[in-house]
Amino acid sequence: MKLSFSNIAWTPHDSAVIFELLRKNNVSGIEVAPTKIWPKWEGADHKAAVKYRKKLEGEGFSVPAMQAILFDKPDAKLFDKEGEQKLLEHLKLVAEIAGGLGARSIVFGAPKQRDLGELSHEQAVEHAVPIFRKIAEIFDVHNTVFCIEPYPRRYNCYFIYNLGQGAELVRK
Repeated sequence: MKLSFSNIAWTPHDSAVIFELLRKNNVSGIEVAPTKIWPKWEGADHKAAVKYRKKLEGEGFSVPAMQAILFDKPDAKLFDKEGEQKLLEHLKLVAEIAGGLGARSIVFGAPKQRDLGELSHEQAVEHAVPIFRKIAEIFDVHNTVFCIEPYPRRYNCYFIYNLGQGAELVRK
């Protein structure tokens, strides 16, 4: 079994002490939240991601996944005309970073940025399917899978808040 740990869990994110502790506990992967490396996304691009991947590989780690991909991007929203364009533009950058890091999966949580507003669940799914198809194509180019994380309603998530809804969206 391979174990991974999120870089959200410690500060500073490149602590030699933490790397040693992770190695001692057989952790071989680090799930990356990009803004822990590139605050406010400054300097984040494919080239920087390749450089960071090599640094982690030198420490004995791989990057199996990324999370917090919309952190500090509150205007990138799924059910908002202008926000959808910002979402797609930002996800192109995220896909490039994922490719550079070698991340095979991307976790889309961000319940506030997928708030369906006045749409019914059925209307929201109908609206979201073509957008997620575009997103899938963007990530496929970088050999990465885009995943949507069901968040429970107690976290104010109103679109894809359980596994059944997530499976329905994927089928469509």
